[in-house]
Amino acid sequence: MMLDTGAEAVATGGPGVTGRRAPVPAQWFAPKDGGWRGFVFYIHGGSFIAERSPRITAMVGRFAAAAGARVFAPDYRLAPEHPCPAAVDDAVAAYQWLREEWPDEPVVALAESAGASVLLAALQRLRDQGQAMPEGVLLLSPWVDLSLQSWSVVAASLSGSSPYTMESLAVMAHLYLGGRSATDPVASPLFGSFRGFPPMLIHASRGDILYDDAVRLADAVRDARGDLTLRLWTGETHVWERLPGVNARRSIELGAEFIRRRLD
Repeated sequence: MMLDTGAEAVATGGPGVTGRRAPVPAQWFAPKDGGWRGFVFYIHGGSFIAERSPRITAMVGRFAAAAGARVFAPDYRLAPEHPCPAAVDDAVAAYQWLREEWPDEPVVALAESAGASVLLAALQRLRDQGQAMPEGVLLLSPWVDLSLQSWSVVAASLSGSSPYTMESLAVMAHLYLGGRSATDPVASPLFGSFRGFPPMLIHASRGDILYDDAVRLADAVRDARGDLTLRLWTGETHVWERLPGVNARRSIELGAEFIRRRLD
């Protein structure tokens, strides 16, 4: 049965008194019924330069409702004033804080678009430091290669089939990189290692300019012998989950099922 993911979660001030404040500004989302277990650690996209949009914020609330989990959505410093790796540093600090404050609660990580680069780079660092990884990772329309080597980027730009272009992506990547190599894994985690990563679910659309980023990421995780599921849609736009429609609800429903399984 299709879940009603429209208005079943509310923004909150957090799950209660903790020992110390989060290291970065953050927003919490929780199911209205109050029943929850574990946390979703969410990193937004925004092309590395923008805060969460109202549509993305509403989407996060729908995930909280559908998954029956509280979502911790930390902010991070934005480019160009704060180029890479400032966003990764902030994501690492926020994740460490969440784990230290609630060490016995399971966590699933969620990100969309450019947020996937920030999240995956943070998780690669945490793994290398020997710290606890999340129980699962869910990515929506991930952008993980700032060198723009994916064929879908070229094809969509040449055909004019996408509202996004290689040129616009290149500008955002340039602002975020701040002179860093586009193939440095801290900026483009596709070029890093996925050894030891938890189960991962990727949702992407063949109609998205970043479609091949998702496919190449899936290949990289499989090459590292990771547990990976790639679900593909046809004809949807970038991060279509933020929009109304049957496929948006279905993607959120399937993502929420993954979150619930990993939290259990």
